[in-house]
Amino acid sequence: YLRIPNWCDKAPTVSINGQVVFDRKTPDNGSFIIINRLWNNNDVVLLTLPLDFTIKTWTQNKNSVSIHYGPLTFSLAIDEQYNRIGGTNEWPEYEVIAKSNWNYGLLLSSRDQWKLSRVKKTNYTENIFTQENIPMNIQVRARRIPQWIKDQENVVGILPQSPVESKEIDETVTLIPMGAARLRITAFPTIAQ
Repeated sequence: YLRIPNWCDKAPTVSINGQVVFDRKTPDNGSFIIINRLWNNNDVVLLTLPLDFTIKTWTQNKNSVSIHYGPLTFSLAIDEQYNRIGGTNEWPEYEVIAKSNWNYGLLLSSRDQWKLSRVKKTNYTENIFTQENIPMNIQVRARRIPQWIKDQENVVGILPQSPVESKEIDETVTLIPMGAARLRITAFPTIAQ
C-alpha cells in the first residue's frame, strides 16, 4: 500500500525494477495504490509524487489566499529585528519585530511568472528551519497595501477583505517555507485587477 496525499494533483508514478506499473491520477483527497505481487529480494520500488503550486482561498478569512508547493505552505520572508526585553543571560527574553515591509497583497494574475528557487545543500547538519538555511523559496509578484498597518501593540493589523485596491507599484517578494519564518504572513490578501 502506497499512500498518495491529497496535495498530489497530478498523476503519481510507480515503477518496480525500472518498469512503470502505475501512472494515472488518483481520486481527490488522497488515496492508496495497492501493489499485489510476489516480491523478490532486491526489488526496487520508486514512487514519484509530482509537486505543483496550489492556491487555497480562505473564504472565512476575508478571502485571503495561501500558497503551497506540494505539502509545503509558504510565508513572506520578513527581515527580523531581535530586541532584548528581559530574562537572564542564561534565559534571555526577546521581542521580534519586522525590519522590512510585510503588508503585501498577492497578484494572482502573475501566477505563471512565479519562480521556484532551490538551494543545493552540502552541509546536511544545518537547521533548515531558519531563513539562512532554507532549501527553497518562491518569488512572486505583489503590491504593498499602505492602509494595512500594525496595531497599537506593534502586531499585524486586521487582514483586509480581498480583493484589495492598491495603487502601489508591483514588486517581487520572496516566500519561504512557513516552518522557517518566525514572523509570518501566510494568509495573503489579493490585489484587485
